[in-house]
Amino acid sequence: MAKNLTQDEIETFKARLCAVAERRFAEGGVASVSMRQLAEEMGCSPMTPYRYFKDKEDILAAVRTAAFDRFAAALEAA
Repeated sequence: MAKNLTQDEIETFKARLCAVAERRFAEGGVASVSMRQLAEEMGCSPMTPYRYFKDKEDILAAVRTAAFDRFAAALEAA
């Protein structure tokens, strides 16, 4: 039976998954990011990422949003 995660645990998992996806994307482009590869690197079931993201594009959208947020913060700080 799957463990029920707290909201903090869910957010932590999603952030870690996005960090892995961002690194894999930076190293090898879109082709190097797959749900199965992400799950393997995270040490979870291949279906677990689907609990929190619709698909690979949803994860990459979250990665892009975070990157734009960091860029905007850097611009504001400058």
